Amino acid sequence: MSSVHLELDGVTIQGADLNDQEIRDGLSLAPASSRFETTLQLINVSLWLRRTTSISLRSLLGNATTMTTAASASQQARWRSHNMVFVSEPIILTIPSCSSNLWDGAPMTCANVLRPVDGQRRVNWSLVRIEVDDHQDDWCATCCGASLTPLFVTRSLLAQPHAQHSTTLAGVSSAVTAAVLALAMLTSSTGVASAVPRLQGMVGTLRLAARCVATSSDSGDDSSSSNYAGTDISDNPLFLHLPVAPSLSYAAGALLGNTLLVAGVAVVSHTMSLLRKWVNRNMIDTNSFVSQFSTLDLKPQSSLSWYQMRLRTFAALCCSVLPTTPLPASLQCQQGFLLQPVAAAAMVCLLSSDRGPLSVLLAIIIGVAWIAVPCTFMWVLCVKYSPLPLTTIATRSADTMHFRWVRGGRMLEWLCTEREEWVATGHGRAAKATSRYVKLRLSAVFESYRGGRHWYFGVDALQSVLTGVAVGAAESVTAADVCTAAVWGTACVGAIAAVSAVLCIVLQPHVVRFELLAAVAVSLLAVLAAVLILADDANASGVVSLVASVAELLPLVAALVWKCCHVHRSTTPHLNVDQSESVSSRGRRSIACDQRSVCDQSRRRLVVSGLRCKTTTRQPTEAMIQQDEVLKALLECICRK
Repeated sequence: MSSVHLELDGVTIQGADLNDQEIRDGLSLAPASSRFETTLQLINVSLWLRRTTSISLRSLLGNATTMTTAASASQQARWRSHNMVFVSEPIILTIPSCSSNLWDGAPMTCANVLRPVDGQRRVNWSLVRIEVDDHQDDWCATCCGASLTPLFVTRSLLAQPHAQHSTTLAGVSSAVTAAVLALAMLTSSTGVASAVPRLQGMVGTLRLAARCVATSSDSGDDSSSSNYAGTDISDNPLFLHLPVAPSLSYAAGALLGNTLLVAGVAVVSHTMSLLRKWVNRNMIDTNSFVSQFSTLDLKPQSSLSWYQMRLRTFAALCCSVLPTTPLPASLQCQQGFLLQPVAAAAMVCLLSSDRGPLSVLLAIIIGVAWIAVPCTFMWVLCVKYSPLPLTTIATRSADTMHFRWVRGGRMLEWLCTEREEWVATGHGRAAKATSRYVKLRLSAVFESYRGGRHWYFGVDALQSVLTGVAVGAAESVTAADVCTAAVWGTACVGAIAAVSAVLCIVLQPHVVRFELLAAVAVSLLAVLAAVLILADDANASGVVSLVASVAELLPLVAALVWKCCHVHRSTTPHLNVDQSESVSSRGRRSIACDQRSVCDQSRRRLVVSGLRCKTTTRQPTEAMIQQDEVLKALLECICRK
């Protein structure tokens, strides 16, 4: 029966001791598959069921809508392709008691009568009414959108006068989260990996609440896909979708698109690291420390060709705006930002009733690969290189002379500078080689964490996976159970955020204070947003989600401002001739006396590093006196070694 159109007017259908196949054969109701083009037009129809058993059916009637007298041919064709049941009045279903009819082994409820098919998202529950003869056993007669759904969530979400406003806030929050994600990936700020999954989890809970509202609504476009998994830009930055089931199109696209994005950014980051190394090796600035104290066999800056000058400028610009983390650390750093949406998309593709071979295959392969990356790094850093051949030392405060803006510089330093610095340990050639490899290739994974907390990136990855699993499992349920899924999915996201806040407060793993404060604040705001959704205030939850996204954006912006405020020692400008009198005579004498020893030590260090140089005897000149700060910095470096 691939194309059947049935009209019933004033018919009462009674069923007694029937099974599911006899009901289907007798009523010829609309199937729940796009392979059929079956529609029903029911007018004043009542169904009376007793002692019936239904097994493995999606719903009794498929989906229902009201009839329109002036419908175009194209609209009718679209309706037929969606297997709709057209009614002018509510369908009356009369049963003796809630336990008199079984649906998959459980009592049949109102939620089993209607269910969206294919790409449809909403059910008009006002078009069906269950009448129970036994008033003592009539709990199944309430059509609330799902069986055994907590009614306070559904009623309150429907009663929200600003539901559209909360949806707008959710979209803005998703856009700000995407901005945080893009800035973090460009700057390789691994410290924000603790907070980005919280933001993505809040966006997921808002999407669950919106889906509950849409499913329980009495009107709307059934073909809307705004609440599909993977439709937010923060979860699917490339906005890729694949030709699978409509409800899984963007979820499958997020799996493939995020994988390609992370792999591409990781390769670009490794390329930029090689470019920076090449520039530092072949185009050393003549104003650097080395050229101040030795004569190298390098071309001076004035002898560089126009092409070389432009190439060096372009390379420096690329290295300053693009990530420069080498492989394999760049892969772990980048995938930590998108691990939560990938886990959610994999769960949707695996658990959804619309899943197919392609979606399941993508979910298994890509999901396992993404989870294997942090597990591999945990084994390398905590097992293979245990104990870690690096340790941390406290960093020193910067001199105010290195601040472009003294006012506010100290506050930025306290917020944005690293409290500890990872340095190599151990003696011997093998130990130094191991330390060098870990420092150059792997330290980017844990350099945002304090000493003894290098394993915390695994905790962040675990929380991301758990959040993604909770959101994805809630999004994979059928339309009849979305409100129940919104409750337990939001509760799981809030619980994980609470655990994250407690861990950050107790362990204080972040080496940058602002990142620690942001992680705690965003986690607490995620808990508050979840509580507000459960307390029937989705609008306030959207506001909290937006505030959390802005709060996470602040550390990234502050870090960029701090880089502009703090002048690195190697770029400290020379003192003007007019300011030479401000240099103390004691400083001049120390510079003049220590010049030869500094040059000798610099020559020895250059010889050890493989660079050829020759010693030159230089008399103290006014130009070298003007470089007081630069020489002091070099002396500090040599003495510390």
